Amino acid sequence: HRVAVNAEGRFLAHWDEFVEHRKEVQAKLEEAFEMASERREAGLRLAILCQQLETKVERLARQSKDQLSNGEILEDRLSSQAKSVEACKEAIEVLRDKIQRQVQDLNASLVSVKTELSEEVEKQHQSLQEAMRRGDRCLAEEFFRKLQETSEKKGSSEGLGLKSE
Repeated sequence: HRVAVNAEGRFLAHWDEFVEHRKEVQAKLEEAFEMASERREAGLRLAILCQQLETKVERLARQSKDQLSNGEILEDRLSSQAKSVEACKEAIEVLRDKIQRQVQDLNASLVSVKTELSEEVEKQHQSLQEAMRRGDRCLAEEFFRKLQETSEKKGSSEGLGLKSE
């Protein structure tokens, strides 16, 4: 019976050790399970964040591509406008030269017309002066003739004895 009690005592001692070991292993298993669960949740969160990040990166890549395309379009427009402005400047310069030549031609024409008008006015002035001289001569001759007639009439009436008062 003693052997049985001894065996039972050893068995109980081992049983207590086993129960203690089992509690430790269960605690470690629960801790490992919690860690695995936390890691799984963290992995899921990380997967979701990675997916969100990939979506944002794709969206930013599209926006960047669109911005690049818009920038190229804007650059093309600006280049086209710069060419247009340069062409306008050249056209303005050509027009300015053309206007200057036309103004010079007009000035030369005005000088020529002014000279012709001055010559014409001078000719008309001379003609008028000549006509006035002729007219004065005619008037003077007419006056002289009338004077002579009057003198002759006076002289003939004095010779006859008539006196005019």
